[in-house]
Formats: sequence, structure tokens, C-alpha cells
Amino acid sequence: MFNAIKRLGAGARVAFCSAALALTAGANRAFAQIDGNQILEAGTDAGKDLITNIVRFLHIGLGIAALVTLVMTIYNVFKQEREAATKLVWWVVGLAIGFALLTILANQLEGV
Repeated sequence: MFNAIKRLGAGARVAFCSAALALTAGANRAFAQIDGNQILEAGTDAGKDLITNIVRFLHIGLGIAALVTLVMTIYNVFKQEREAATKLVWWVVGLAIGFALLTILANQLEGV
């Protein structure tokens, strides 16, 4: 049958395909329909994954910055600078607040 369709001219092929499409168009459109709920769920899941990855990236960035600051502060403590102990306290406070805020943000956004 396909060989017979291939032998037809371009106009006849278009007419044949149009007729076949018209005859089968009303048969079953189930796989042509779009389920809005599935699209919304997929979008929500993609958004959650993106937010989770961003928060993970920020955790890693905060950890690296904290390690660099800690090394610099310990170096200054060994050099016996007066403000090194104060910087060490601020390092601990900043690290704790940063991780707490990122964790709170991640938990709030997971509930969305």
C-alpha cells in the first residue's frame, strides 16, 4: 500500500493524507490531549529541584568562604594581631547565621 502512495503525484499524496487524517481525526484524541495537572506538577518539581540546587550551591559557597576566612583568622592569631580573636568570633557567628538562613529558606521553599 505504501508503494502505491509513493507512486502518486504530490497533489494526490496530499489529498490522500488529508482524507486519511479527516477519517481518523475523531477516532481517539487521548494522546493528543494535554493534561494541565501533569504540566503543573512537572513545573513545580523542576522549580523545587532548581531551588534545592541553588541552596546546595550557596551552602558550598558559604562553606568555602568560611574556610578561607578561618584560615586567614588563624594565621592572624598566630601573628598575634589584636583583632584576630574578634574576627574569629564574627566568623563563627556569621557562619551559623548563614547556614541557619539558608536552611530556613530551603525548608520554606520545599513547602511551596
